[in-house]
Amino acid sequence: MSVQVSDHPTGEQLAGPPPARHARRRPARPRVIRLVKIAVSLALMAGLVLAVLPRAAHAPWGDVVDAIQSLSIAQVVILCAVWFLGLYAHSFVLTASLPQLTHRRAITLNLTGSAVSNLVPFGGAFGVGLNYAMSRSWGFSKPAFTVYTFVSNLALLLTKLSLPLLAVLALLFTDQVLHQQVMTLVAVALVAFVLFTAGMGVSLCHEGAARFLGRGADRVIGWALALVRSRRTVNVQRTLLDLRRESLGLLRRAWLQLSMGMLAYSALQALLLWLSLHMIGSTLTVAQVLAGYAFERVLTIAAVTPGGAGLVEVGMAALLIAFGGAPVVTVAGVLIYRAFIFGLELPVGGMVLLVWLCRRATTTAQPAVAGSEGSV
Repeated sequence: MSVQVSDHPTGEQLAGPPPARHARRRPARPRVIRLVKIAVSLALMAGLVLAVLPRAAHAPWGDVVDAIQSLSIAQVVILCAVWFLGLYAHSFVLTASLPQLTHRRAITLNLTGSAVSNLVPFGGAFGVGLNYAMSRSWGFSKPAFTVYTFVSNLALLLTKLSLPLLAVLALLFTDQVLHQQVMTLVAVALVAFVLFTAGMGVSLCHEGAARFLGRGADRVIGWALALVRSRRTVNVQRTLLDLRRESLGLLRRAWLQLSMGMLAYSALQALLLWLSLHMIGSTLTVAQVLAGYAFERVLTIAAVTPGGAGLVEVGMAALLIAFGGAPVVTVAGVLIYRAFIFGLELPVGGMVLLVWLCRRATTTAQPAVAGSEGSV
């Protein structure tokens, strides 16, 4: 969960001494490897959505498209409203994680970060880098942004790991027969939730425990880096101690707002999934839809493809169809939901980013214009 960010180089740093004659260009092989990984990931995403999903669900694309087109304009407006309310609810999590951050700027960070992250697999680092630049332009310090990233992602991860347990409880109260695969997923998520919560709780409460866990993590990561012959070095212990010192007070003050914000955000996203399914004729129960939503949240952790796209749609549809959902309606509803949660963030986040860049360019140019006028 540690985040490492670095200040942008100054003009003097950029204008340093010329490179030595014997210096060589960095090899292009790592860049080629990254491009190949991105291409493979995008091909996997397209193959899962376009080929595997309709065949596995026995839902022809023509029928799925007809089901999606059955949505009326009023229904689309309702879905958009619920989607935006979810963004607003999540802004309370972000404003609690970064005091003095406004809700408008919190939504800006959310949309732009998600848009950049969803472009490439494992794109979270790109989103963090963009959000760091934006927060610095608003006057927030580097330590404040590091704590913000740690706390907000901690709340999000804890929510994702706890949702399967809540979904199973809801299914049990509705006398739903649980499949073995569902129980296995819940067991894994529950163990991960308990271990992660216990580790973070002890680390935050006791400095000695933070040192112990940090040393253990450093050793494990060091062995892993040695196996792949990497020269990179890590210091999880120091990072964990710094985060503990800087975030403990924030968590004590803002735990209620963080909890209520994540609860409202999750409830609105689950409502969006339920509406996406029932507006086109699904008969799945609230508990079943909640289980599908919890499964989707867990699948997004393994972001092998951008935003987990492809894997998430196939997994959600398979689970909901196993609960008795009609294949065509279920696939269409899942795609509508993901179009809002994943797809809509790309153009909207891109437009928000463009507005921010234009405003930043205008603000940067104003002092230069004023100086030139004064000199004249």
